[in-house]
Amino acid sequence: MAFFDKIGKKIGDVAGTAADKAKDLAETTKLNAAISTEEKQIHQYYLEIGKTMFELEKNNPDSPVAEFVQKILASQQTIAELKDKIIEIKEDKDSPKESEEPLQQNKQAVSTPTSGNDVGVQNICPNCQTDNPENSKFCRNCGTPLPSKE
Repeated sequence: MAFFDKIGKKIGDVAGTAADKAKDLAETTKLNAAISTEEKQIHQYYLEIGKTMFELEKNNPDSPVAEFVQKILASQQTIAELKDKIIEIKEDKDSPKESEEPLQQNKQAVSTPTSGNDVGVQNICPNCQTDNPENSKFCRNCGTPLPSKE
């Protein structure tokens, strides 16, 4: 009987140790999460300091951060140029091309009323049968390439 008492005591000790380790692991995980949250907050403060310094020093060529200010300004200029190109592409896509004007219908186009007695030309998607605007190259529902107007 003493043998079983020793085994029972040993199992109890191991279970207690395992429970203590689980509690320690849970507490360590909570503390690591709190550290991570604080580090993220510090990073956000660094960003805010950087933005503030940029605004204060962007017109000061003698600033100790002038090199970085110039790099930011150059990047902002590049972004503006890229956005202008996007607008140009969208405007070109929205305006009908001269070669497309006589092509009011093709074998995939159908006339559908748009409002009242107005009739608009639509492209039917060969995949999902969705009506698409005449100048669409891809289906607005499923993305399938639409037949060309040629």
